[in-house]
Amino acid sequence: MKFTSIDRGQNSAIEESREVVIRSAKEWTTLWKQVGTDRALPKVDFARSMVVRVFLGTRPTGGY
Repeated sequence: MKFTSIDRGQNSAIEESREVVIRSAKEWTTLWKQVGTDRALPKVDFARSMVVRVFLGTRPTGGY
């Protein structure tokens, strides 16, 4: 199984820790809006791939 990183960052509007598996363009668009970024939505061919997104959640300092 091959993994490709399509996005990463230190800040999002997702405040709780969670893991998400996305299998459709609709789910991907919805989650991207929840993340609260102004970056372009990365293109994903959901006929061949899925997205796994992991959120650490809000932490008291930037040292995590």
